[in-house]
Amino acid sequence: MRSRILESIFKRAKRISLRFINCIQKSLNREITLAIIFCLIVSGTVYWQVQEVSFDNSGGVMGVVNNSNTAFVEINQLYAGRDDKETGADYLSKLANYYQLKIAIVDGQGNISLKSDNIDENKLDLEQIKKIRLGSYTGKPIDFYCIYPMKFNSIDSQVIIIGIPQMRTVVTYGREPLFAISVGITVFISLLILLLRRKVKYIEEIGDGILEISKGNLDFQISKKGQDELGLLAENINLMSEQLKNQIEEERKAERLKNELITNVSHDLKTPLTSIIGYLRLVKDKKYETFDQMKEYLDTAYKKSEKLKLLIQDLFEYTKLANGDVQINKSKINLVELIEQVIGELSLMAKENHSTFSKVYPKNEVFVEVDSDKIVRAIENILVNAIKYSYRPGEIKIQITQRDWLTVVMVENCGDTIHKEDLSHLFDRFFRVEKSRTSDIGGSGLGLSIAKSIVKLHNGEIWAESENNRIRIFVAL
Repeated sequence: MRSRILESIFKRAKRISLRFINCIQKSLNREITLAIIFCLIVSGTVYWQVQEVSFDNSGGVMGVVNNSNTAFVEINQLYAGRDDKETGADYLSKLANYYQLKIAIVDGQGNISLKSDNIDENKLDLEQIKKIRLGSYTGKPIDFYCIYPMKFNSIDSQVIIIGIPQMRTVVTYGREPLFAISVGITVFISLLILLLRRKVKYIEEIGDGILEISKGNLDFQISKKGQDELGLLAENINLMSEQLKNQIEEERKAERLKNELITNVSHDLKTPLTSIIGYLRLVKDKKYETFDQMKEYLDTAYKKSEKLKLLIQDLFEYTKLANGDVQINKSKINLVELIEQVIGELSLMAKENHSTFSKVYPKNEVFVEVDSDKIVRAIENILVNAIKYSYRPGEIKIQITQRDWLTVVMVENCGDTIHKEDLSHLFDRFFRVEKSRTSDIGGSGLGLSIAKSIVKLHNGEIWAESENNRIRIFVAL
């Protein structure tokens, strides 16, 4: 039972100690304060030990004995055989006051014949005094008694001198006080440096790490040591370095994408513009044989200009969406009705590409809160993409499903299977699976990128799947 209690006490003490140490280690301020207190205690102890300490016993037992002996010598000289009680008592009181003692002359029974004025009793208990002197007294005596035999008025008497020992400690310096102070300060500084050297070294390590990061080495990591403010500082510096690295990479990526955008736009603008200029030059230089041939040149130039206009419009809209310059005005609309409207507008294009539409709706009315103009554009771009890249003849399937609070629109078409590595880039600007910028398939290459930006603007999600020659694009609103 006892061992269990001791074990429980030990565990509790260990738990409290660990908690205290953990609390200290989490605060640099507490660590430094504790170190300073410890150094003060040690340096103060050293300062005290450097001094020579002596004890002045002038008020102690030996002091009482010495004073008593001196007083008795004077009493023996002045009072032996003397019978002048009044004059004797007055002088005895002065002598007792000078040596800070109590003095009494008693006979063999303890009756006081002469006493100093600081004694109130008329008789002293000689047996008790004897026991006190022999150490057999069971009480707690405060006074110290000295007894001297003496003849007083021709009677065998005793001079009893009573004193209270008072120990006084007097500090004396073996060397100059400045030496002891210097030793104490030296011990304090040395011990403080010793205790804090790890922290100082760690601060230097953090400083070197910051210098290395400032040189551009953003992969450099400062090791985290401890849980105090310095450890937190190192962790924050590493986090800042990582965020700075990511930011620089994002800026480089943005710069690279900007350069790619300029290159792609230049290419896509140059191709139709070159054709337009070429056909118009033929007409201008009258390098045609018939009126119908001239009309054919003009018609071709017109179609190329329409394509150029579409590219510029898509580019302008994509730039606005990418820069976040577009405000959305949400309202509650019937998604089924909106999709039917888009299908109606694209029916002629689908017919020219030998494609048909297949629709699966959970009900005739599916309400969502969106910007109808923006969502129409997104769904239109997805359906146009599906028509362009479908096998001919082909079927475009549109399906609406509702999952919890989400409404998901799926557009599926049959076409060449898209590899997984290409699916992640399907919504990138100017991306085409066939990797060809000279494809006969028209379009600006920004349709799905614009659709993605619109969906993201609605805090929705858009993704693509491809399997067994079936390509599906999902929009979750």
